[in-house]
Amino acid sequence: MSSTDFPDRLMTCRPWLCFAALSGALALIGIDMTVLNVALPHLSMQLGASTSEKLWMVNAYSLLMAGLLPGFGALSDRIGHRKMLCSGLFVFCIASLIAAFSFTPSMLIAARGFLGIGAAAILPAALSVVRTVFTKKEQQATAIGICGAIWSGAAAIGPVIGGLLLENFWWGAVFLINVPLILISITLSLRWIPRFPSNPCRPWDLVASVLLTAGLIALLFALKSAFKPNADWPMFIGSATVGAAIIVLLLKRARSTAAPLINFNMFRAPLVSLGAFVAFVMGFAFAALQYALSQELQLIRGLSPSLTGVQILPIAGASVVASFLIGPMMSRLGMERLLAISLGLATLGASLFTYVGFRSGALAELTTLSMLGLGIGAVMSIASTAILSCASQDRAGAAASLEAISYELGGTLGIAVAGSAMARIYDRVLMLPPSITLPVNARDGMDQTLIAVAKLKPDEQIAVLSAAQSAFSASIYSVLHGATLMVLVLFVAVGLILFFCPRMRAFFRADDLSSDRPVPAQDEGESRHPKRSAGTRRSGQYISACRGFGDRS
Repeated sequence: MSSTDFPDRLMTCRPWLCFAALSGALALIGIDMTVLNVALPHLSMQLGASTSEKLWMVNAYSLLMAGLLPGFGALSDRIGHRKMLCSGLFVFCIASLIAAFSFTPSMLIAARGFLGIGAAAILPAALSVVRTVFTKKEQQATAIGICGAIWSGAAAIGPVIGGLLLENFWWGAVFLINVPLILISITLSLRWIPRFPSNPCRPWDLVASVLLTAGLIALLFALKSAFKPNADWPMFIGSATVGAAIIVLLLKRARSTAAPLINFNMFRAPLVSLGAFVAFVMGFAFAALQYALSQELQLIRGLSPSLTGVQILPIAGASVVASFLIGPMMSRLGMERLLAISLGLATLGASLFTYVGFRSGALAELTTLSMLGLGIGAVMSIASTAILSCASQDRAGAAASLEAISYELGGTLGIAVAGSAMARIYDRVLMLPPSITLPVNARDGMDQTLIAVAKLKPDEQIAVLSAAQSAFSASIYSVLHGATLMVLVLFVAVGLILFFCPRMRAFFRADDLSSDRPVPAQDEGESRHPKRSAGTRRSGQYISACRGFGDRS
């Protein structure tokens, strides 16, 4: 299909049917982000996975996804969004089959990495389709908000699905269920999503994609080496040096090419910079909190995997509700005002849960987790809209990948830091009776301790379990306090920026989400709006320039 035929095809397509075809793919990506959270204790026993291997099982998915997203966003623009979407779904299907039948921790880690590659192909293509088929600004904001609801809601409901499957089938079923859903998504995508014109001239830097992924893996390896119970400082220094060198090489490559993997000029747009920063911090805090809470519910309270998922389900429900509501509200209240309110709600929810609701009864936890979910859903929808609103149609894939990589990278680091910090605190706080000796790896985490105590006498088991629960509770509280502090600092920082920087508020207001007209070009701004103030004209022109952020290096 030629590019000249595309506008006619776009006029006849049904945007919400296209959106329905994408929903399954977006849900799969979100579910696989967190489906292993409730399965980790089972993997320790059935695959013999250590704490480090369990964290890599979780991180391999989001790390590969975050590293490849910028390049795959450009590739989606180059070959066409529908083709990229279906290719990603196919890779996701094959990787799900490999993961389901893995028989060693290393094999499962590798399969999770391939799942991340498939997700990296799906996500920017799906968001680019949304950005293109919804031509009206208000509908586009609503659709992006629903995308956020599906993604975050699926991530939060992942533990519920994983728990139900674990209680009725073997652990591989949490991956095998992906296969029929993927086949349905491919069928609906081919049926309802139009074939978008590709941009063969759009550069795709494969070498830079590999460098970015390798750099992130090295830096994450360094981080985990530092947070191990017995920190491996030589490994930390070596990994950090390699990771930093790779990132520096990537930056030099970006400066020397006309079409870099990540065009850092886009960060000159305040909406893009702030949206990416907010998505990163919220992804970090939310992932750390959910990881710690899911471990506490199973290993301290003794809940089953399915009940563990249900216990944290209020976050998912509230997040979905907020994301559905935030699109229409944005055009009425303004993006900057809603961002401040949403961050305040998330901060209040996290603080009340950590200092009041945690272990204070079902009603208190339900209320505070729902409040936190409302704030998270709203904030992520606003961040997505802020970033995508600055992208031109032919650069929608790059913008979508930037938003996704911010959240994914934050979530990856959140789980890595939370898991490693919990292991280190547990090892330091755990005080065993002098007469009891356990294997070295028993201090790696409470699940490892539970395996080791099975060989002890009943009275020794009671003493060890009491000490283990006390130490593990201390590690859980530390992570909850840290996550709450991060959300609080983000709320204060964004509040100060919006309050003391009138120009930033002007950037938010310059993009009228209720308007269906295209933003005028930079040289037309003053002639079409002669009565605007000079500051408002500059803001509108800057937003217009941001929409083509990849067109000028």
